[in-house]
Parts: sequence; C-alpha cells; structure tokens
Amino acid sequence: MQRYGIHFAPENGQIRCLAHVVNLVVQKILASLIDADDPDVNDWYLLHKFLPFHYNNDENDELNELEDATFVADDEKLTDKCPDEEKDQPLTPDEPLNAVQKLRIIVRKVVSSPQRRSSFRKHAKRHYTGKFNPDGGREICTLMCVRDVRTRWNYWKLLEQLASMLKARLISDLFSRVIDPHMKPFTHVTRIMSKAQMPTLPWVLPMYAHMEEALSTTIASTNLPNLKVAAATGLSKLREYYTKAMDCQYYRVATICHPALRANWFSKLGAHEKLKAEALFEHVYKEYEKKIPRPADIPVQSQPERSSSFLDVLADVPDIAEAKEPEVVDPKASELARWYRFEGGKGDAYHPLVWWKVSSFK
Repeated sequence: MQRYGIHFAPENGQIRCLAHVVNLVVQKILASLIDADDPDVNDWYLLHKFLPFHYNNDENDELNELEDATFVADDEKLTDKCPDEEKDQPLTPDEPLNAVQKLRIIVRKVVSSPQRRSSFRKHAKRHYTGKFNPDGGREICTLMCVRDVRTRWNYWKLLEQLASMLKARLISDLFSRVIDPHMKPFTHVTRIMSKAQMPTLPWVLPMYAHMEEALSTTIASTNLPNLKVAAATGLSKLREYYTKAMDCQYYRVATICHPALRANWFSKLGAHEKLKAEALFEHVYKEYEKKIPRPADIPVQSQPERSSSFLDVLADVPDIAEAKEPEVVDPKASELARWYRFEGGKGDAYHPLVWWKVSSFK
C-alpha cells in the first residue's frame, strides 16, 4: 500500500482476526445468557485458536471414533465385564443448575465411560431405531453425544439437537427459540469465512454490518429481558471492533476492489461513508495510474453471476437503486468511472480473482 501513497499508521492500519472478534462477541452473549465465561476475564479463544474457525461435526475425530462400530463393540465388551452400578442414577448436584448446565453434565456423564455410552445407545435404539436426522445422515440411534466443548460456541447448536433427541423439551426450547435464531448470523459468518479459498478481507466490513443488524433486530424485537440484555452486551463488544475496522483504510480499499461490492456497498452506511471510501480509493487509483501505463480501451467481458447466496445478501443494498452493468460501454470514460458503474458485472461473489483474471480492464 505504501507504493500507492498509503503509509502504515498503527492507529488505523491494524487488520484484526475476524474469527477472534466473532468469538469474543458470542462469548459475551453467552456469558450474559447462559453458563459461559466472560471473555474479558477468561478468553477461551486464545487457548484454542489452533482449532478450526468453524466447528464441523463431521470432522470431529473423537466423535467419529465413539460412533465407530469397532469402538461400540469394545464398549459393550467392557460393560459386560465391568458393569457400572451408577450409570442410571439421577443427578444430585450440590447447587441449583439451569437447564443448560444440566444438559452439559448429562453429556459429560454419557461419554465418560464405556458403561454409560452403552446404556445411552440402548436407550437410543429403543426410541430411535428406524428414525433419521431430518438434516440427513445416519440413523439417529447410531449417533453419540459430542463431548462437551464449552470453549467452542458453535457447539451450542449440537447441544440443541441433543436436547431434542433426549426429549428434554425445556432445554430444546431454550436453544431452538431463544439461542439458535440469534446465533445463526454468527454461524453463517464462521462457515463462510472458514472456507480455504475464501477472500476474507473484502467481506470483513459487510460481515460486521450483518452481525450488527442481526443483534440490533434482536434487541428491538425480543420480549425476553435476558435475551435483550445479552444481545446488547454482544452488540457493544461488536461495535468496539466494528469502529476500529471502519477506521482501517485497508478494509475500505479491499471492499471496493471486490467486483460484487465496489463503492456501492458503502451506500448502506450512508452517503458520507460512501464519499469517504471513494476518496480513499480514488487516491490509491491515481497513485497506481502514475506508475502503470494506461492500456488500450477494450470493453470488459461480463462474467455471469452466481445464484443467490449468503454473500449476495451481504452485497445487496436494498435502499439504493441497484447498480447494474451499463448496456452501452463508453470507452472514453475513465477506468475508475467504469468500475463504479459495475462494468463487467458482479461475477461470482466467492471467486473475485476469476473476475479479475477474465474481465479486468485491458
């Protein structure tokens, strides 16, 4: 960036880890809502940042081992040799527990020994033989509980599924009606940003805006006081980092460089923010133009757009007239003006480099 007249300044040049920010926000929400630590006191992300950004149940090696037929047979053999007299005894905690705490203890108990795992499988077969997960996959009775992962907030979705399977109606309702609908925006972010070939920098500001809108909607729409407080706590933490991201010039330039976003996306934030972004980008463009010979004017080849996706939702600016590729290309217009007019189309939001390879201005 220094090559184009943008010099590094610590106060507005830091590119933060979006995975960490998302984790901090959700930890804040969960700390206010259910059994979870406040990240300002105990940030679990730092201890586990080597793990995948987005938790994928299918990639959990430990869980796959617990569900393996050989492992199941070994559990049954050990159970026959060493029966566990306490495996079906009710929980008698010393302190009152909320619904989530109870479910987490149940999960830990189930996976803690061969005897308890075998007992769980017998109950599952009794109630779920021939029934399959609505989301697809194997027979429900062949599945095992996921070991408690309190440090991974995506795990709460799996807890909800387990609660539903165990017919723990109170706990299942807590997740499905209270927690899950308001965590989905964050799950979308982690799933998309964890893709190996995903260009993350252009989408940081749209992701922040998406999460801010989701939390603001929750605060305005919910009738549950605890959820309102939790969402407000998360929103405060989110805005702390969103403000810093908006001040970072590299995010602005990267956003405008994406064919599906360009300067039009900043219209979501108001005319003033769009003007600021365009002023910065035009400065970079002029510095670049001084060093690179101007090529011959050749119309840009339009790229087909991908079918509607989560990124298309982020790129959409509903209150602004939709920016479309001009029907007639003016070869005398500056490259910058042609870029702002969406010449070449938006292309595939997930693969902007394909657009630049095929459709860049010649």
